[in-house]
Amino acid sequence: MKIFRFMFVVLFGGGYVFQPVSAQNSPNLFDVSGEVAVLKAGFLSDGSLDIKNETVIPGLGYLKVLQKESNSESEVIYGYLRSDVSQDHFEYINTTIGVNKKNRKISAHFEIEGKQYTLNATRTGYRFVHKPKPELPEFDRELPVNHRVLNESMLRKEAVGSGLLGAETDMNGNIVIDAFIGFSQSAADVVGDIDAEAAMLVGSVNSGLMNSNIQGIRLNLVGTGIHSENPGIVVSALNDVENWFRADIERLSPDFVASVQMPTGAAGEAGGYAYVPGYVQVVGQPWPNAYRHEVGHSIGASHCQNEGGSPWSYGYGFDAGGSDKTHMCGNTINYYSNPEVTFNGRVLGRPDTEDMARLWRERAAEISMHRVSLAGGNSSSSSTSSNSSSSSSASSSSSGGSTSSSSSSSSSSSSSSSSSNSSSSGSGLASPNSGGGSFSCVMFLLLLCGFFRRR
Repeated sequence: MKIFRFMFVVLFGGGYVFQPVSAQNSPNLFDVSGEVAVLKAGFLSDGSLDIKNETVIPGLGYLKVLQKESNSESEVIYGYLRSDVSQDHFEYINTTIGVNKKNRKISAHFEIEGKQYTLNATRTGYRFVHKPKPELPEFDRELPVNHRVLNESMLRKEAVGSGLLGAETDMNGNIVIDAFIGFSQSAADVVGDIDAEAAMLVGSVNSGLMNSNIQGIRLNLVGTGIHSENPGIVVSALNDVENWFRADIERLSPDFVASVQMPTGAAGEAGGYAYVPGYVQVVGQPWPNAYRHEVGHSIGASHCQNEGGSPWSYGYGFDAGGSDKTHMCGNTINYYSNPEVTFNGRVLGRPDTEDMARLWRERAAEISMHRVSLAGGNSSSSSTSSNSSSSSSASSSSSGGSTSSSSSSSSSSSSSSSSSNSSSSGSGLASPNSGGGSFSCVMFLLLLCGFFRRR
């Protein structure tokens, strides 16, 4: 049994050569005064952002567009932001821009020189916020290993083996892990446009995969939604998210389900939480780099190797020294650990103890089958590349979280909003005919398949 979803057409590397652009000729992506920003880039007829190959981010530097992914409803732009145009000897993705093509709104996350910045839509324009990137919060609770998910993993491997049989793939053979991202109403009011924000968050994971040379695996956004509940970024929310968005899950069959929450100051609150391993993430809106960290927990990783906790001996992030810390062990650079990749001349892992690239490759196929849509569904998407970059043991708070801080609220933009258990369409939406196959039904079919294989 093999299901093709045809979600992305991804082209890596080659094909486009940048012409040198001087600082004088580079246009601004937006103008800013304080936190109030006015978008200067326009939109094309299909709703895509008309961003130049080189553009200025005010006060930060120069953004080189490295790659774009687009479908009929959304676009994700990946770029390399540097303070000087001469810093092109080493390129990697440190900027992700999500575009809602339906209403022409964007959400952006910029990382440069140890700091992070966000651009979000408001009713009248945009808000540009500078947020110093903190280390992991002091409060970082460890939870028991998620044995239920580990047992499911063993059952799947018994039924179909460790290969790709049954994995969801796109037309290029990339394994596709479908993601749904929901927002509390409070968080939706702050981000301005939930579809653009969700596209950016999923892009933050995909950009980390690309930087880390983890090829053939993609997260695909299948939908977004809004719910009234906002208990904060707390462990208990992990058990509630799938109930909040039950109707969306049944309709879209996502593998991962996340809830973006506003901080409330609740006891035990942190930047984000996810079981290790698992399928649900809870993240704080003020810290957009939390999502890529929590997804790493869902894959099966814990923090730094000296802390222990991962069911996989190599499932840890890596501290390369100085400010170079991968997603799971400090989350200061946009990389998962990989002993075959270097950053600033430093290797980003060790084969036996810090190799998230291996963990992603070993578990992606299985995770893509978590909720298999028996009816299938096609959603075509295109991608263009320009000088593409790059050569629970612990349910935990992610890097980028403080339990007491919160982002200032703004009026919601024209993004779709709905009542409890209703969703607005997001990038890469599955076909409306794709049904949500129950886990028990899928497991029965997989076990039956394994039975006949043994015979």
